[in-house]
Amino acid sequence: MNLIKEDYKIIVEYLKNKFVNKNWDTIVCKVAFYTGSYGPSVKYYHNEQEFIFVEDIFEFGPVLDEVFDDYLKENKKRDFNDVFIRITKDDFSVEYRMNEERIKEELQSSAQIFSNYVYEDMRTQIYDYEIANNLRTPIYDEEGAVCDHEKSWDSGLFTFIINIEAKEVYYKIELSLQGEKRILPLELQEYFIEAILTHYALTHGELKEYWKPWNKIIVTAPELVIPLGKEQEYIEYSLESQEALKKMQTTYKNNGWNITKIQNSNTNSIWSKLKNTWS
Repeated sequence: MNLIKEDYKIIVEYLKNKFVNKNWDTIVCKVAFYTGSYGPSVKYYHNEQEFIFVEDIFEFGPVLDEVFDDYLKENKKRDFNDVFIRITKDDFSVEYRMNEERIKEELQSSAQIFSNYVYEDMRTQIYDYEIANNLRTPIYDEEGAVCDHEKSWDSGLFTFIINIEAKEVYYKIELSLQGEKRILPLELQEYFIEAILTHYALTHGELKEYWKPWNKIIVTAPELVIPLGKEQEYIEYSLESQEALKKMQTTYKNNGWNITKIQNSNTNSIWSKLKNTWS
């Protein structure tokens, strides 16, 4: 599905109706696309002067949805993230642009809250693993049915080490309950390992100017949530030496670590990015 000029007529007519009682020569509507959302801004020009028009998004939103919703569902990747609709009295034009700086800003914002992603997803994986392996004490209701489970941990440390040369990821899940520590022999889901590797590739690629080299992260897991805006306080990045990595290859089992191999496959969406980080 591709957008054509005719698709924008509903936006043009909507804005022209809004400007019936205004003096204007040109209206420019910009629709900026972000990850998972988009938003408009409208300016108009009269006698070579620029004015900002504040539109009611609750009225304008459904109009934009009619144009863009189906298109975005069918086109996850696009060669633009800005659309400019320039309206004159007699006609209108549509221009597509790619704002590279916004892409980098969104990548950086997403990477900065990576600790929250790790924490939230690990909570789910831990819960599923412990329920499946009867590691949580059930709570029964008045009829004798299981209605919940007692908590099994109130804090934790999630440690991940990436050995690019050996194409291995080591990880250790340490949980504590009232000061008593244990290591959970959880096998992480493939999608989660891919997320770790994607974060590695991103911070060593497009965002390397903002990150120091690293191959180890430790996420501190609180009991409830990682506070909004403090995500960086709950994740620690460091760089293990090659000597330490080589030692890990033979001693990881002795210290409660698990291991997974980085799959060498052309179908792996991050494979090409990872290869660019290899020495």
